[in-house]
Amino acid sequence: MKTLLIVTALIMAIGLSALLASCNKDDDHNPNAENCARYVSFEVETISNVSPDPSEGITDLSQLDVAEQLMLTPTSVKCSVETCVFKDGTFEGTVQVLPSSGFYDYPTHTAGVGIGEKPLFNRAEIDRTGSISYFDENDSLLSTGFSSFEQSALLAMLLNLNRMTDTLTGENFQLVLQAFSGAGYTVDSLPQENIITVGQPVGGGFSRVLWDKDRRALVGQEDYDDNGNLMQAYRIYLAGGFGDIKVVGHEFRTSFQSPFSDVKMNIFRRSFITNFVMQ
Repeated sequence: MKTLLIVTALIMAIGLSALLASCNKDDDHNPNAENCARYVSFEVETISNVSPDPSEGITDLSQLDVAEQLMLTPTSVKCSVETCVFKDGTFEGTVQVLPSSGFYDYPTHTAGVGIGEKPLFNRAEIDRTGSISYFDENDSLLSTGFSSFEQSALLAMLLNLNRMTDTLTGENFQLVLQAFSGAGYTVDSLPQENIITVGQPVGGGFSRVLWDKDRRALVGQEDYDDNGNLMQAYRIYLAGGFGDIKVVGHEFRTSFQSPFSDVKMNIFRRSFITNFVMQ
């Protein structure tokens, strides 16, 4: 029964901030070259913010530690993304920082952790090992790192959409859901969102995946602890039908205990995606 969650983790974990993928400009890594099994490109603007969890009963932000107050500054980052995926499942590419739409513009030296999350690079490249290199406006190398769990799963999820066809009829989709139910999974629905959920207990907690009922597509995952508190969630939003599906948005939610006063803080990121192309 863990198979569903393992597959979902691989498919859903990729956070939009990590869609650092496109092919390099040489012949071996051209997005249109034959060695690219799949090409994905889009522009994305991600808004990030941190806030105290409602369960903490914070009625005045001055109740927070000063360091916690500095976390609250929301930010927005916009970039263009291209991804070249190879036949063995590895990928590489680039992300180019673009001028933001002005959701949040601050003076250069504004205090706050959120400000520190503004991109300190002009371009980033990721290679097939998951290594990321960051460059400044003069194309000089600034630093290197590796893609994260959140950064890696959205890409797999986007690629999974490419495998969708209209051969899975609504009737067959219901048979799949019945099979999940018969195997012990909890099958439910969110009628107001036209979403089917499939879940199971995991390690004392609970996890469920979200399926777009109309498109029969896997679009999200939610993980809860043994007290029913949300630990983290991933979600993409789709437009169009079979053969013309577009990803138009992405959300990521999680929480952490502040190291300063042990207050539970929530992290929320929402991305708006335009010019989505998958070939």
